Amino acid sequence: NLALDSENNLYASIDYILSSTHNISRPNIIKFDNKTWTIKNPVDKNGESLGYVSKINVDLSGKIWAALITNNRGLAVYNGEKWLNNFSDIPIDMFPEIAIDSSNTVWVGGDGIYLITQK
Repeated sequence: NLALDSENNLYASIDYILSSTHNISRPNIIKFDNKTWTIKNPVDKNGESLGYVSKINVDLSGKIWAALITNNRGLAVYNGEKWLNNFSDIPIDMFPEIAIDSSNTVWVGGDGIYLITQK
């Protein structure tokens, strides 16, 4: 899965869920800024993995949105400083799709379609 931000940085996610070598510490999201590659794996405040990434997208303000497919965590967003995954009001654990429209609304789909309106 690939996504570009407004500065043309490329983000790539690698889905390992079907791999026979499950290792949660492998690169899940990689950023390329036309010079260097940087790993941006989703982690909690203690540095523990939030799970494997299936899909990513980048919103208009540069936040990285990631659909997580392990640890029943569901959805995470990187705000430039840390990963947040407090989306308990969305009642599904896995999101096979993430889309962001021109109003910066995040659309996530899985067992249903959910909208996250940003300020």
